[in-house]
Amino acid sequence: MRNLDMLSRSLSELAPVFGWCVTDAVVYASAMLAKLNELIFGQLQRKRILIPC
Repeated sequence: MRNLDMLSRSLSELAPVFGWCVTDAVVYASAMLAKLNELIFGQLQRKRILIPC
């Protein structure tokens, strides 16, 4: 929960810098995290590294 609070505060402070509302910042951050997850998972699959669930 602490990480979520930190992320929320960071987005609230950064959003105005880029001229975004907080909702836009959350959408952008979510898209970036999804892409990062896709890239990491793709690399792990190519290297055949299995991650236990």
